[in-house]
Amino acid sequence: MASVSLTQAQSYVESLILPPPPASVLEEEGAATADYGFDVNKDQASVVGSTVVGFIKGVTKIHRTDLVNSAMLAQLAATRSVADPNDLEAWYQRYFEVLTNIGWVIQDRQFNTFQQDGHELDVHQAVLKIASGIMGPKAVDLVKATLEQLKPGPGQRLWARIFSQRSQVANSARFQIALAEEDGKDDFLVRLMAFGLQAKSTLTEVVFTRFRTADVALRYARSQVTINPTVMNGIREQVARKIVSHSSDYVASLDI
Repeated sequence: MASVSLTQAQSYVESLILPPPPASVLEEEGAATADYGFDVNKDQASVVGSTVVGFIKGVTKIHRTDLVNSAMLAQLAATRSVADPNDLEAWYQRYFEVLTNIGWVIQDRQFNTFQQDGHELDVHQAVLKIASGIMGPKAVDLVKATLEQLKPGPGQRLWARIFSQRSQVANSARFQIALAEEDGKDDFLVRLMAFGLQAKSTLTEVVFTRFRTADVALRYARSQVTINPTVMNGIREQVARKIVSHSSDYVASLDI
């Protein structure tokens, strides 16, 4: 799939309508970027709404910021344009549309149904099994360590609250896991997994839940992603200005 041109991407971002910013946020005039506290010398992760993003040591600060801002823009646009939050297919169609129109080249976004042997589905273990099919051992370990931070419990941290609020609605949930690493050519590669969960009962927690297989369906898409550097360099500030007023309500860093 060919990437869009810079002119097309700029026009597309300009046309996007996002939800209004939180009432508690007063955007500072001239503010264009949020400081997410990234460190190129560390493995790090961020929760971006319903997306968990992992960064392997060496991924530059600007690439980490691009990935977080792209994920936020796609989620905000999808949430704004899809009236029914339980319509996972429509939400993901819009989500992927935004990413492809800002320079992401996604090899495959076809959803499959996860087939589980036995009578129970452990979502956490299913996610790790799916991740092992697209990521190497070190990357899977990073995903596992990140997910452990999202376990529910007393004194739930900010990142866990953000993920819970943005990923689940009634008896359905949608969440994404992305992992980025440098490819040695002043570029970066992203492995992306997207999940949709439909249950017969109301969800109280997403990742660390065990269901009877008859009561839930887990669908997933996984893909290798490249991001057009010319397009991203040309729209970076435009995207940042578009989403900056949502950053404090959508993004939190994790210690892993």
